[in-house]
Amino acid sequence: MSVEDEFPVPPGDPGAVRAAGNALGRIARDLHRLDGAIRAERAGMQGAWTGEAATAATTETTITGDEGARVADGAEAFGRYGSALETAITDVEQIRRQALAADSQARSEAGRTGRNLPTEDRQAIFTGLRDQSLAPLRVRYRAALDTLSRQAREAAGALAAAVPE
Repeated sequence: MSVEDEFPVPPGDPGAVRAAGNALGRIARDLHRLDGAIRAERAGMQGAWTGEAATAATTETTITGDEGARVADGAEAFGRYGSALETAITDVEQIRRQALAADSQARSEAGRTGRNLPTEDRQAIFTGLRDQSLAPLRVRYRAALDTLSRQAREAAGALAAAVPE
């Protein structure tokens, strides 16, 4: 199996993910400003309306603040995921470089130690040396993807919470 197949780079564009987070952040700030304007008008509405209408008006004026906070949480989640994606891609690229070096080193060592052996035996030596060298890289790869998956789940939860019901 090739290094590229064994250690695929996580898909996605960290810059685009962070840009989406920045866009959501701008929306959250706009909602925050809108909430301030609505709250400023609330006093006038409460003075003009009574009973159920006043209660409804007060309830409606708190919605933009709540939604703005949730959108801000979603924006932050995008930013964290974009950073986690960038870190994972960097880690995987480093793992791939190290795996290529380990592959080459294992091939060279198998050729040297198995010089007088049949091809199948040299291949077995190579496979054993390669597997031994790649074992810690596989652990690092899984850890990088686990961290990325955790961030993806957290981002998905924050984004789902940001969507009004």
